[in-house]
Amino acid sequence: MKTTKVLAIMALATIMLTGCSKEFYLSSDLRLRDLYGDVEKVTLNYETELFDENGLNVTPRMVIDRDEQNRIIKFECDPQYDAGDAWFSEEFEYDADGNVSVYNKNTYFNFSGGHCYYDKDGHLTKMIAEGCWEDGGEWSAVTEFSIIESDEHGNWTKRKWHKVVESAEGTDESNGEDVREIVYRK
Repeated sequence: MKTTKVLAIMALATIMLTGCSKEFYLSSDLRLRDLYGDVEKVTLNYETELFDENGLNVTPRMVIDRDEQNRIIKFECDPQYDAGDAWFSEEFEYDADGNVSVYNKNTYFNFSGGHCYYDKDGHLTKMIAEGCWEDGGEWSAVTEFSIIESDEHGNWTKRKWHKVVESAEGTDESNGEDVREIVYRK
């Protein structure tokens, strides 16, 4: 049961954590999602985010805090959209290239934090995370990503992942795919 929760948390974290060192992102918000071009909406594994004409995240269910460079440093579920145990918050730290290097995530039943690693093109290749359950039990996870398909803008639309979760309950390995639908402004 707990391993399933870790997998769900890590899947949601991957939605939030991609970055790239290239210079042609419309905004730092789109860069956070590794999205090129005039993106209006992106849906990853049934989670949708909206962007305005300047590339800023305007997803209604999110309260967003920014740093002095206008980068997102914290997302929090807006209380009016809080669906009980669906509440979460995520915090980000950036490296010198503007990629997310450290993230922390809180939910009603879990805390996790981790580090992100990127390939030479700036795509997320690995996340290493540690966390604890509400009962104090600890876990660690390593997730590796590979892009399978990209669209005409260079945005990935499908990637596979391999995850290894270790806890007092043992080791659990799993594989899966993330599918991303991107809508561009016309």
